[in-house]
Amino acid sequence: EPVELSHDRRLATNSLAIVPIRMIHRLPRFYPDPLRFDPDRFTPEARASRPRFAYLPFSHGPRNCIGEHFAWME
Repeated sequence: EPVELSHDRRLATNSLAIVPIRMIHRLPRFYPDPLRFDPDRFTPEARASRPRFAYLPFSHGPRNCIGEHFAWME
């Protein structure tokens, strides 16, 4: 069925939606100065201040990266 994304945006039934994950990781509202390398962005305190899906290095859901568990272990 159709999905309403915002007050003026809707996706019709059977639409394909692509989420540009690389762009989410560069949103200034989640990451001040998003193009600067800042390891402190990933401290527990910084992570708690952002929405859950503001950082998706391995995607999410049924088609997430097959190597995620190995990468975290590594």
